[in-house]
Amino acid sequence: MYPYDKLKHYPKAAVPGQYALHFFMGDEMFQKAWFSPKITLSPVERVGLAITPDFSLYSDWTYSVQLWQTYRTRWLGAYWASEGVQVIPSVSWSDDRSFEFCFDGLPIGGTFAIATMELSEPEAVADKRLNESLSAAERSRAAGKSQSVGVRG
Repeated sequence: MYPYDKLKHYPKAAVPGQYALHFFMGDEMFQKAWFSPKITLSPVERVGLAITPDFSLYSDWTYSVQLWQTYRTRWLGAYWASEGVQVIPSVSWSDDRSFEFCFDGLPIGGTFAIATMELSEPEAVADKRLNESLSAAERSRAAGKSQSVGVRG
């Protein structure tokens, strides 16, 4: 994996797809990817494989803000994929409310990236929350709520 905030040091000899570009860092480090997606597309294409940005979700944020953060993640992934970049979606949740949508728009049986570095819970609790999250995703899909995210140029 290669961090987005270190792209200026990306090896020139690297083969596209050799690394996965990741955004597991503070949101301020990758805001440009959201606000200027066409400008940041070139370096993402150079790496060739990207894990979608992991925009922060905090349990004290409103439901709508958490949903917006998830939308931004999905939109960038869809945009990059439409431009030929291989994309691994990142999945985030903060509390029970976010279980309702954390897997929406993602393919059934797909590969996902989940950051665990900021989990303040003991490992057993974190594992339980992950299993609950996966169950919530299956319930959402069974109810027909999962849809693909579209991109407009």
